[in-house]
Amino acid sequence: IGSDSLSSEATQFSLKSVLESVTNLMLSEIKHKSLTLQMSCPEVAIHSNRYRFTQILINLIGNAVKFTRNGTITITV
Repeated sequence: IGSDSLSSEATQFSLKSVLESVTNLMLSEIKHKSLTLQMSCPEVAIHSNRYRFTQILINLIGNAVKFTRNGTITITV
């Protein structure tokens, strides 16, 4: 996908909701590796590009899952 085709529109959305959606996408791999996930995030609204923000979280959490051999992944906001 070229950068011209991505929407750069900023909107207001729930940080906790997006974080929960991303972690739900990763749950099967987390369980497969016998890892545990701890998450602490307040219910706050942020103003950003939701699509790009979601992609960043997918990359960060995906790397945490990929490079954690055992134990717990902790996400604190």
